[in-house]
Amino acid sequence: MRLQPLPMIDLHCHILPGLDDGAKTMEDTVAMARQAATDGIEVVCATPHIRPDHDVAPAELEVMVALANARLEKEAIPVRIATGGELAAEMVDRLDDATLRLVSLGAGGRWLLVEPRPGPLEHS
Repeated sequence: MRLQPLPMIDLHCHILPGLDDGAKTMEDTVAMARQAATDGIEVVCATPHIRPDHDVAPAELEVMVALANARLEKEAIPVRIATGGELAAEMVDRLDDATLRLVSLGAGGRWLLVEPRPGPLEHS
């Protein structure tokens, strides 16, 4: 018995336009999605920076992902964007559970992509 190939997923991509140091425009988002499709990626998890030096509103991510996905569908690009965020370690204790859910990978509330503080990792 041969197993079906699993979908390729990019878990860390700054694909949403105008939020951080990633895509600047929707055209950039489309170009990034086209490249992902060429690379065999089917799902891209949008992970904008969630940290004090970026003004990203977690409550708006779902709408932004929906707009980007609508554009990809219109362009017939076989990639879907899932919600998420790249959460700065110092933000974990500052955000409530509802906000953490919004920036969890796929907004499922189970996995967070946490960006460690710069420098050596701390040992406890």
